[in-house]
Amino acid sequence: MAETIESPSIDAIDRAWQQADEAAPELHANSQVPATRRKSKAIQPAHIAPDIVAFYLSGTLHQTKTPDAQSKLEALAQDPAPYKSKQELLHYTQSFTQLSHLLTPPLKPACTTGLCRSLVNAGSHNAFGIRAGGDDAEEYMGYGIWPSASYFNHSCSPNVAKKRVGKEWVFRTAREIGMGEECCITYLGGDEKDLDVRDRRQRLREVWGFECMCLRCLAESRACVDT
Repeated sequence: MAETIESPSIDAIDRAWQQADEAAPELHANSQVPATRRKSKAIQPAHIAPDIVAFYLSGTLHQTKTPDAQSKLEALAQDPAPYKSKQELLHYTQSFTQLSHLLTPPLKPACTTGLCRSLVNAGSHNAFGIRAGGDDAEEYMGYGIWPSASYFNHSCSPNVAKKRVGKEWVFRTAREIGMGEECCITYLGGDEKDLDVRDRRQRLREVWGFECMCLRCLAESRACVDT
């Protein structure tokens, strides 16, 4: 029988981030004194996820250059409970604590629990996957958040195509768009071409948290009922 993994509650998430916020300055203070005098509880063995640390660092650097970066993140759709398990939550909070400790003094003020939580909460539903060679490529390289691009809604029959050029995304119309027609991209990275309506909707529910009601899904679901 498969073990059921329990996701942390909102209260548990809040407590974990509060503890991380309190641990960061204590960790820094203990690093300034001889090892024999350090508090034993201040530095505990931590699991550091390089991808998470890199994500936080990228957000911190962007925040120092663009002071309104966090407010733009918070304006996006937020997932208040993006962690699949308590262990995953621990990885995210410990990665923040360690990065906060390692940053140089000019960068420390920008690396806050508020910023890092916003990165995680917004990234759950708004991050763009980066694949080697484009959306149809198999090799997954990472992910990032481009707030302006996140305002495109999804369609399983998109009229806008996106292409990554260096660190930027370029959006172009994929076909003629009528007056008043919404410009939409696909969130499925091209997989929508080969998936039926049930599989597309299931993936969108699991990853992005919504039931797709695009014209293609509505037409295919009606066809299933009629047959």
